[in-house]
Amino acid sequence: MEDEINLTTPDTDLSERDKLLVDIDRALKIYYSVALVTVGTVLNILSIVILSRAAFRNSTTSVYLRYLACIDMFVLYNGLSRHFVSGISGYNIRYLSEAFCKFNLWSSAFAPDISAWILVVVTTERLMSIVLPHRVRTVCSKSTAAAAVIVITLIIMASNLPVLFFFGDQQVREDETNLTVTLRCVILTDYETFMNKVWYWLDLLKFVLLPSSILTIFNIIIIIYVIRSRRRVEKVVATKTFRGRPNSMTLTILKGSRHAQLTSGHPDFTTTTVPNNCVSGSNKEISLTITLLVINATFVICNTPIVVYFLASQYWFPPGLQPAERLTLTASIMAMYTNNAVNFLLYCATGSRFRAEIRHLCSDLRNAGSSWAASSRLVKNNNTSSEVLKSNHLDDQMVSVMGSMESFYTYQ
Repeated sequence: MEDEINLTTPDTDLSERDKLLVDIDRALKIYYSVALVTVGTVLNILSIVILSRAAFRNSTTSVYLRYLACIDMFVLYNGLSRHFVSGISGYNIRYLSEAFCKFNLWSSAFAPDISAWILVVVTTERLMSIVLPHRVRTVCSKSTAAAAVIVITLIIMASNLPVLFFFGDQQVREDETNLTVTLRCVILTDYETFMNKVWYWLDLLKFVLLPSSILTIFNIIIIIYVIRSRRRVEKVVATKTFRGRPNSMTLTILKGSRHAQLTSGHPDFTTTTVPNNCVSGSNKEISLTITLLVINATFVICNTPIVVYFLASQYWFPPGLQPAERLTLTASIMAMYTNNAVNFLLYCATGSRFRAEIRHLCSDLRNAGSSWAASSRLVKNNNTSSEVLKSNHLDDQMVSVMGSMESFYTYQ
């Protein structure tokens, strides 16, 4: 999804406004890239740790989300390292060699695609669990989740293999000097028309447009089903017997008690008890659904700028406004990478179980720290006691030796 724009105008010929835009562009590449990589690494590692604990370990969703965290870290390091070096030195690391150019372009293409389609698979599973709750247990398991991850990865990596042939080093002859110049990591002439008219649109479709459309449609269906389910949970239609005659009435579940007591308040009505685990189970499902909805919405929002740029840049940026175009592209790319760094914050903001597990982890770490400190003090005390015993034993031996010597000299 990334493109490379080269400034053809020297910095000395730029206006003050364009120089400011170039400085902002460089600052984004240096400081924002470092911030995203640092924060993204810490948060994604925390996501993997939390999702690997007992509370989430057996969930198929956690399999996808742990893999998503790993892919997100790869996306951040693979993509932002190039922008950081470019901001620091102005050098494009893709110029190191033709092989590295091809690999970096290929990995920069397939890694974000995998991240997007993992979200699609997770949302599909969530939709199945809501629409077909009895069938999802037989279809979705940890083994099928692992198989889905492998299949998605292989398909997406294979679908981006053409990038390896589209880019490379190319030799051109300059008419003015009649010299042969090597252009590094550029679109090869044979594929230039196909890249500009076909491939960029296919790339845009498989990375953003198609996943975003699927996520939006599935999210709408999920929201509709969640609202209906919530209404069914909060209102239970029960048939009662009132003075020997059946009577139908709607009763509201009282949340917060161990059992929700459903009663009309009339002495002739019997009391119906609904187990609280039905309510708590529904709340867990809704909490997970809200988390996925927020993650999907964040994906669409963060990737919208890059879509708008590729669709409208040719109309917005005529020749001569290259610094503005470069800054717009950099800002759009940074927004895209932000999505790969903030999922942990979204889990915390929307997932009550996730927040509870963080508290449990902190408690376990505190207990482990206290146990380690207590063990250290115990070992230290034992060592001190051993040293005292050894010292006393040595003193006794010295007294015994001195007594023997005194007896010897006295005897002589």
